[in-house]
Amino acid sequence: MKHGLLLVPILVLIALVAGMNYDTSTQSFEIDDVKVVVHVVDGDTFDVYPYRVRIADIDAPELNEPGGHEAKEALKELILNETVYLDIDDLGSPRDPYNRIIAVVYKRYNSTHLLNVNK
Repeated sequence: MKHGLLLVPILVLIALVAGMNYDTSTQSFEIDDVKVVVHVVDGDTFDVYPYRVRIADIDAPELNEPGGHEAKEALKELILNETVYLDIDDLGSPRDPYNRIIAVVYKRYNSTHLLNVNK
């Protein structure tokens, strides 16, 4: 059973990587802010100084739900201590009811492309 539990985070990470769009060169987006991720709260929320960010259009399981810890670990592997580029929601409200910034999040993939973390 222990081996099965170790396999879940690996499968989550593989699924995340397989579904990501690495080429943002043809997509339309704007960068509103650039920050370093200092803490991952759960699978769809993280902290940058001086605020908390909620990843737009993503609803990861809560930590007390099945898959919640795996989602958090997958996001940590992807962005913790990384520089992220934030496209803050300007169509709706830029903040949710918990006062978190809502954003599409990108990180550097290589010298010419950003990776869309939301995907």
